[in-house]
Amino acid sequence: MCNKAPQQRRVAPPFRAGYRQRRTLGYSCSVITSQAKLIFGVDMEMESRIFSVTEYIRPSDGEPIRSVVLETKDSAVVVWHAHPGQEITAHVHPDGQDTWTVISGEAEYYQGGGKVAHLKAGDIAIAKPGQVHGALNTSPVPFVFVSVVASGNAGFALAEK
Repeated sequence: MCNKAPQQRRVAPPFRAGYRQRRTLGYSCSVITSQAKLIFGVDMEMESRIFSVTEYIRPSDGEPIRSVVLETKDSAVVVWHAHPGQEITAHVHPDGQDTWTVISGEAEYYQGGGKVAHLKAGDIAIAKPGQVHGALNTSPVPFVFVSVVASGNAGFALAEK
């Protein structure tokens, strides 16, 4: 709303005839932004809303790296990178859902009870609260995915594959 050219109204203070002040729906952009910050806890003018997955990829020769994009009380958005043969250990989030969107590579996706599904680029896997999930990169290229866990305090516990 603040980026659009707002309608301009003429305001003529006694000391400066012809003075113009830009307003949007009767509120200045700084007032709208301040109210959004109070309501949502986010500075809408300063906070980026678009992220590049490639900027968050953190290859590691040890365990796969969890690179945090954004973490709030409502959710955690992270990018995972697993080299061929690396594993994201089976686990659960007792109080939250974990949604994976696969960007590249392939993996065997653990679902608990010995059940496994095959994931590939373009797939979305959803683990509801308490459902086992994890993965083993079975492809010759890195397995990269974006994970969104909601709520932000979903908890974490290791689990059997």
